[in-house]
Amino acid sequence: MSCAALAPAAAPRPDSRAILAIYPPWWSQRQSLNAADAAGLAQPAAISFAAIVPNRGPDTPARLRRSGALILLSGETPACAQKGSLDDVLL
Repeated sequence: MSCAALAPAAAPRPDSRAILAIYPPWWSQRQSLNAADAAGLAQPAAISFAAIVPNRGPDTPARLRRSGALILLSGETPACAQKGSLDDVLL
């Protein structure tokens, strides 16, 4: 099952520890991370055009959308495998 198919069920909740931001697939990993850094300390995800960002408050999803994210998922969604563990992301 793909992450896109899980998008409605895996949307970030206010209590999500991290948010997986998916950017346009033609963006490089550097473009995605730079955009996500505008919303918080971003870490690479398992796909190059995505980033994992700590959920620092209720405005984090809006900041990620403004930075160009097309899809936001809970960073704790198991089907969206990440590089490293969630605890490594949320230092």
